[in-house]
Amino acid sequence: SSMVRLRRAAVQMRCALIIHHELQTNRRIQKRDLFYRDVLLFQNQHTSDRAIHTLAQACKVPREAMNVVGASRGIMYGGWLRLTMSCGGISDILANGHKHVVPYCQDIVGLDGNLDFVLIVEKEAVFELVMCAWHRVYDGVGRRPFLVITAKGYPDRATSLFLGMLRRQRPCTRFLILVDWDPFGMDIYCKYKAGLKDTFCAIVDLELLGLHHSDVTSTV
Repeated sequence: SSMVRLRRAAVQMRCALIIHHELQTNRRIQKRDLFYRDVLLFQNQHTSDRAIHTLAQACKVPREAMNVVGASRGIMYGGWLRLTMSCGGISDILANGHKHVVPYCQDIVGLDGNLDFVLIVEKEAVFELVMCAWHRVYDGVGRRPFLVITAKGYPDRATSLFLGMLRRQRPCTRFLILVDWDPFGMDIYCKYKAGLKDTFCAIVDLELLGLHHSDVTSTV
């Protein structure tokens, strides 16, 4: 109906105005915060998310180019990496028992250090076990430069983009993944391997650890 089309146009216009303001002031806005800018109009976050997606498609850019991001769920642990941030700060990723939130790629202006491997794990509980075990066993000398990272389930955009950046800048690094051997685990593996549709963050040579189909069928 005409009222539905009018409301849809109002949602798109309001969303565009909010994004335009953030671009003018060079600030980043999370999708959730954008929804709360006009709850009365948007009514639910699905409506504002759909408007963001429509605008990004119309402009033929990923939504990060419009300074719209999702909340980063990813955490990482390892060493040794040094990230130089756009604000001038330095973030040292060291295997010292401390985990770090995965940063937005737009905030990173420099990356120093090499990695033997990057291990992606599906669950935060497994991440914590790996972190504690590695710190306890290799506390001192003899550690290999590595990174273990999790998005606590399915990959979020910030984690996928960060891994894609590492893959491009450290092409000799091995990328490994440890997931449950079930449909959800295999789907998560495929999501990381294929990357996001509108970005260059595929990890085509991602190596699957743990059980394989052949391990089970060979014993039956």
